[in-house]
Amino acid sequence: MSLPDQSHINQVRDALWQRSGRASVMIGSGFSRNALKRWPDAPDPPLWQEIAKAVYEKLYPQSDNRGIAEASSASDFLRLAQEYEAVFGRSDLHRFIRQVVRDEDFVPGEMHKQLLRLPWRNVFTTNWDTLLENTRSFVADRAYSVVRNTDEIPLADQPRIVKLHGSLPAHFPLIFTEEDYRTYPTKFAPFVNTVQQAMMETEFCLIGFSGDDPNFLEWSGWVRDNLGKSAPKIYLAGWLDLSPHRRRMLEDRNVVPIDLAHHPRANRWPDHLRHQYATDWILQTLERGEPYNVSEWPKPSSRPHLSVPEELQPVVEVVSDVPKDEPEPGTDSSGNVSVIHIGRSKERGSEKTLVQKTLDIWKYNRGLYPGWLMAPSDVRFRLSWYTEIWEKHILRVISEYEPIERLKAIRELIWRREIVLDPIYSNLEELAQKTLDEINCQDRTINDVADTDVKWGEVRDAWRNIALALVTAARLRFDRDVFDKRLEALEPFRRDHPDIDQRMHHEQCLWAIYSLDFETLEKLLGAWQTEGCDPVWMIRKAALLIETNRNDDAVQLLNRALFTIRENPGDDRSVAGPSREGWALWLALLFKKEFGGPSENLIDTPPASQRWPQLAYLKCDARTEVQAYAEAIPTNS
Repeated sequence: MSLPDQSHINQVRDALWQRSGRASVMIGSGFSRNALKRWPDAPDPPLWQEIAKAVYEKLYPQSDNRGIAEASSASDFLRLAQEYEAVFGRSDLHRFIRQVVRDEDFVPGEMHKQLLRLPWRNVFTTNWDTLLENTRSFVADRAYSVVRNTDEIPLADQPRIVKLHGSLPAHFPLIFTEEDYRTYPTKFAPFVNTVQQAMMETEFCLIGFSGDDPNFLEWSGWVRDNLGKSAPKIYLAGWLDLSPHRRRMLEDRNVVPIDLAHHPRANRWPDHLRHQYATDWILQTLERGEPYNVSEWPKPSSRPHLSVPEELQPVVEVVSDVPKDEPEPGTDSSGNVSVIHIGRSKERGSEKTLVQKTLDIWKYNRGLYPGWLMAPSDVRFRLSWYTEIWEKHILRVISEYEPIERLKAIRELIWRREIVLDPIYSNLEELAQKTLDEINCQDRTINDVADTDVKWGEVRDAWRNIALALVTAARLRFDRDVFDKRLEALEPFRRDHPDIDQRMHHEQCLWAIYSLDFETLEKLLGAWQTEGCDPVWMIRKAALLIETNRNDDAVQLLNRALFTIRENPGDDRSVAGPSREGWALWLALLFKKEFGGPSENLIDTPPASQRWPQLAYLKCDARTEVQAYAEAIPTNS
């Protein structure tokens, strides 16, 4: 059994963990109850009802408190605050708030740290205390800026903590009275606009508010007044214990309740801890939405698996496909693999069995490759090391494989060599060509014998990928006869996928430019159509156009590639788009700097330079990779 509102918290969770960070949160006074006291006898941080009571007692010291029991609505509370200001003045009102809130008596609790570890785009708060900003020093991987007044809005980078109602000890005014709320949309229009913009751009969740909290009511009212029917949904999460009528009223106001009073174990939660348990469950659920960070590939997930307290179960955890640990071989005295180490486990068996186990893991991890055009230097180093130590063992045992299984094994080896930019050695190249010659994908025969049990679609995919790699190997050796023969063998596969035709065309262009046959190159470039294909082919064609001094055409194509890449950003499971963008930017800026291209038509340099840090987070900063590759090239001393 799960929470009836599980789908709503899932919506916030999934938006929160998108790469662009599509979730914001607003924190109310109830969340401050999760703070730690500096000394045991300090009172709990006050809720708005308790502040209202303190105001009433100051105004009516001889009263029996029946008045405050009757003044339970938000409007009554604001009117009381207004009355206080009229009697004692604004300065005394601020002094009173400092005495009641007692900000110096508390330090951030664990839930404050949990909250700010989450990748919110914005953290808004109506609280006057400084608990959220003081939490920043405990959160190493999230650099929150703080906005305490409207002048700081344009200066603060995201993620940010925005203090909507002022901040202790001295950022006034502290929004409190009926008149404060009435004039707020005018006097603090930048704050209202900032919140409304966040509501339009992100999933917006409120934590630490009750359904009758004056802050919640006023803010949701301003959104309805300004955005009308276009107002997005607001998620109100916590122990709400709403009646069906109050829930319906909130839903009519575009507020979606996530009511933890209906948690399957709510009846076991102690009354004095139910708000704390509810908040803990919300944060645990949001925290467990974190997907695998694809920039860590091929390493397994580094996310710690923290246990969820039994009283909070069920907490739904998002399950992602993650790479498996790459095996390390252990050899016997004869140099044969006798054991493999996978993470902390150890497996024994025959060399052939252990090699196959390794190849299966390689295939699985290849299926999760994030899509870098050029694998980052740390990834290349890791893959190259594992490939080198395994290749001799693989080549030793695959002679015992049947052609199809041998084809699959060779595909894994060659894919890794291509992805780390390592050469294909002659022994592997010869074995690969021999295996291709044994398999006829058109006639579906193996050594001229028909086989209907083979999954020919899978075989065809492996065959053409190996064949393309062998075309490149022949070009790098300047072996024209083998190059042409291998291209001819790929002709029946040309229509399998647009990338096949594009790569074959690119290989022919590269041969022409390497052999200084510019007449043929011009013809090939003229016939090369890259529209509607992977934009990487636009980038590669643009590079060749630069080499032939067709600068205007190169600039136009680079701009078109960037537009196409940015128009289709892809999803969080891939870095293919950012990787292509990084290389397009690098080529454009290199061209502008080194070749003096027509700068009025080229991508603007400042926006490009501002984009690098975002691409670097995904290991897609092409400048860094070019530098690492150049440094790895040995030079003569």
